[in-house]
Amino acid sequence: MSEDYELRFKASSINKSKMFKVREFNDKHTCPLKDKVYEQRQASISVIDGMIRSKLTNHKRKYTPNDIIYDAKSDFGVDVSYMLAWRAKKKAMNFLRGEPADSYNKLQGYLYTMDMKYLGSHIRMVSTLDGACHILPLVYGVINSENDVAWSWFFEQFKEAHGEMENMCIVSDRNENIIKYVSRVYQTVPHFACIWHLWNNIYKKFKKSHSKLSEIYFSMAKAYTQAEFDSLMEKVDIRVKEYLELAGYENWARLYAHVNRGWTMTSNIDESINAALVSARELPIYDFLEEVRKMFGR
Repeated sequence: MSEDYELRFKASSINKSKMFKVREFNDKHTCPLKDKVYEQRQASISVIDGMIRSKLTNHKRKYTPNDIIYDAKSDFGVDVSYMLAWRAKKKAMNFLRGEPADSYNKLQGYLYTMDMKYLGSHIRMVSTLDGACHILPLVYGVINSENDVAWSWFFEQFKEAHGEMENMCIVSDRNENIIKYVSRVYQTVPHFACIWHLWNNIYKKFKKSHSKLSEIYFSMAKAYTQAEFDSLMEKVDIRVKEYLELAGYENWARLYAHVNRGWTMTSNIDESINAALVSARELPIYDFLEEVRKMFGR
């Protein structure tokens, strides 16, 4: 035990009876955490929980049970099982962030504040590029799952917020539900395929000469003239030609688009936002939405 340990409890019997009187009591714990651990080589969940809390305050930091096992061994010489480390992390996370249900209870007040400060604001997700080719988030939403009801609600809310504009188009990963509900809500707005997602399908379906085919495909997708497009198509295997024709030239080739797609050929801008929010997804819903608000407000 540490020489500086201040916790003391002194008592003496009263007139040699079985009753005792407390003479001195100091409940101040000054013993270092490592002293507690060394006393019990099999560290408890509570001890490890206290040890790791400070390392979990930043949600962007990846701190796994294996990291906890390593730190417990290197810092305190204690062997910790994976399950104990996992439970200790869960306990520490609950202490720092609270239960998920508690976070949902805060939403009503949070959304009211958002509506008061940012009139007409909505938190859902569609994004585009501005005139300087910078990512411009339009809306962001949180849904329980990617089902029919959720997609229908999402696009209806988007239309309510932004309406329908001239030369508007929608680019997605060809998700069937997105295609279905976009066509219902925006009946006259063209819906294009993300050329990167379409390429991934081609890559998986046709195994030969990927590097050469990739160059030809992306050049075709971005071609401005019929002569350039036809010249490139002549170099493509007949099976790939049939696949691209079945996908519909107007859905992926800029030349055949019904509106001017400009440089909006992929859904990568949404993927970029999703990547930036990967760590924030681990947060309770209230804190997650606040992270989104701060990121979009930069």
